[in-house]
Amino acid sequence: MLHAEQQDYFECRDDDIETGGDRRNIETEADLFASTLLMPLDDFRKQVASQQVSFDLLGHCADRYGVSLTVAALRWSEIAEGRAVLVACRDDHMLWAKSNSAAFKSGAYFPTRKSTIEVP
Repeated sequence: MLHAEQQDYFECRDDDIETGGDRRNIETEADLFASTLLMPLDDFRKQVASQQVSFDLLGHCADRYGVSLTVAALRWSEIAEGRAVLVACRDDHMLWAKSNSAAFKSGAYFPTRKSTIEVP
């Protein structure tokens, strides 16, 4: 409903997630809405409070909210107190990377949209 005046048809494809353009803003807003609906911030904070981040912790959150491990990790990175950078890789190359605000401000990010980055 939010972007109904901009286009008549909506479809989420892999290309929409990995590339920029006007459609990227729509996808970002849809992702934010979905994460807020599925993983309320106050409850999510209670689940991860005072715990060291781990695959087990994020897996618990993913199961609790019925989301993927990636989505739970992205939500965690939004509230992480320190710098956090999430990186998804395949075949020794980064597919995408997401830095939280603290990491981005300190220069810790990977420009995966503009170039293919090999994992050392």
